[in-house]
Amino acid sequence: IMDEPVLRAWIQEPASPNPFPDERPGRWVTEAGWASPGERIETLHLTQHGLSADPDGTGDAIVIASPQTAGHTAPSWCGYGLEPDGALDQRGELGLMRFFDTEPLTDDLDLLGFPMLRARVVADTPQCNVAAVLSAVSEDGKATMISFGLLNLTHRGGHAAPEPLPVGEPVDIAVQLNACGQTVAKGQRLRLALATSYWPIIWPADGRTSLSIAPGSARLDLPIRPHRGDEAEPRAFEPAEGAAPLQAEILEDGAYERTRTIDYATGMETYERFSDTGSIRHLHTGLTVRRVNRESFRIHPDDPHSAEGTCTWTMQHARGDWSAEVDASVTVKAARGRWRISAELSARDRDGVVSEKTWTEDVPRDLV
Repeated sequence: IMDEPVLRAWIQEPASPNPFPDERPGRWVTEAGWASPGERIETLHLTQHGLSADPDGTGDAIVIASPQTAGHTAPSWCGYGLEPDGALDQRGELGLMRFFDTEPLTDDLDLLGFPMLRARVVADTPQCNVAAVLSAVSEDGKATMISFGLLNLTHRGGHAAPEPLPVGEPVDIAVQLNACGQTVAKGQRLRLALATSYWPIIWPADGRTSLSIAPGSARLDLPIRPHRGDEAEPRAFEPAEGAAPLQAEILEDGAYERTRTIDYATGMETYERFSDTGSIRHLHTGLTVRRVNRESFRIHPDDPHSAEGTCTWTMQHARGDWSAEVDASVTVKAARGRWRISAELSARDRDGVVSEKTWTEDVPRDLV
């Protein structure tokens, strides 16, 4: 292994937005280290008109003050790629996030590494969040997520010792986006979308917030991998090794749902994710198992203190005349100054309830 390159990375080719692709085309590349000796940083500046190679220090500040529902096109938290958990078409954030686009690219561009957003900002509250989403926009307008980054600005100096923002005073921030490997094709545009909320990936700030970006201070640093026309194909991976697949009988099919609903009478929006493995019997043990999970997140676009999330799990195991089942449900509400947590737990066997428990707890928000 010591003779192998230090880094092998997958660079994705352009593709339309799809939360559950059968395949993402791309290619393997190798590098002598991280970062690559050949890597260069290309800087794009945020202006009132988009992303530009030239800074514009004139004009008014760029103001970001998002509805609490910004972020609904994000991928599900901690998705495994086994269900339609991926990011949706980022056009869905129009009117919810602030868009900054480049002109159409005149040549293909390979990104490999961590994009970084830097800016000088002024907040009107002691705690404020920033979400930054980088996308590739095709000529038909579809926007495919490349990467995103999040920062609670009270953590601007590090996560060990958060401190309130000085209201009305400028501070310098740096938001690192997740590592990415992506080819952005000639004719596509790069889009940076900014928001002060990103629901339901992160909880809202403790109050409505507005963030002003000083003219000429904001820039997006992109890690560019140079084109190498004579680049050799990396050595192929050895065949995968693994245990024999689980021998199982499907007794009842599973199900999956991922929905967003809007109550036009109240304005409340609900994001739900439901997953049911179905009933499966393991042939080598005779054990029948089932897992059912529902996640529900509710919020009003104008009220950060309306945020409420509930996660419910049911775990079932049975064999012969024996069975065990556990139901667990936890709800978190974003009250002013505190989190209100309530939970329920119920355990049953074939004869009925074995144990039940219900409890509540208030936790200070403490700059979260």
